[in-house]
Amino acid sequence: MAANGNISIVNSGLTANGSVVSSEWEGIETATPGHFVVIAPPVGLGVYNVIGIDYDAYYCAYSCDQLGEFRDQFAWVLSRTPTLPTDVLAAAEAVFTTNNIDVNIFEPTHQGDDCVYPPLPRLT
Repeated sequence: MAANGNISIVNSGLTANGSVVSSEWEGIETATPGHFVVIAPPVGLGVYNVIGIDYDAYYCAYSCDQLGEFRDQFAWVLSRTPTLPTDVLAAAEAVFTTNNIDVNIFEPTHQGDDCVYPPLPRLT
């Protein structure tokens, strides 16, 4: 939680040469539960919808922007662990399917023991 009451969102990862990159964003909750406006410099504003949650394992988030004839869609299964058991991942995918989001076009992000996980930044 940010000092102003908004949520803090920290994304971290590694570049191809192994250096750590990190960005910190801010989410502003709207009147609709699970719906946030995300301030993501330098990109700008985005809409972030939490469409399903299992407080012990994962949450499902979705964002869609219509740009004229084009549509940008993003979907994430974010978990507390690098991998999820098959049944838990299936439950997360069912959240998207129930919301008419095609999980067959998802591209998994490889994670596992051969990945280097940088220390997470401390949130204050």
